[in-house]
Amino acid sequence: MIAITEDDFQANLDKMLAAAILSHEVLKVTTENGNVLVMNQQDFEDSTAALRCPEDAGLRSKLLEGLHTPLDACLPEEDVDW
Repeated sequence: MIAITEDDFQANLDKMLAAAILSHEVLKVTTENGNVLVMNQQDFEDSTAALRCPEDAGLRSKLLEGLHTPLDACLPEEDVDW
């Protein structure tokens, strides 16, 4: 996470936005009234999707089933097509 003051963020707006988009760095902009985070939209959507997993009953049951699956019943990591 890159911390930057509000003034520096405003002075380098194009550069800071490009950094957030291209490098997937989260920017912490500090202000007198509090702080704000600036991040790549896809990173945000990916993060919030993970938070929604428990709300999806079907996915939740698959995750719980996976937790109770013995390791010897799972594929070896080298056999998983990432």
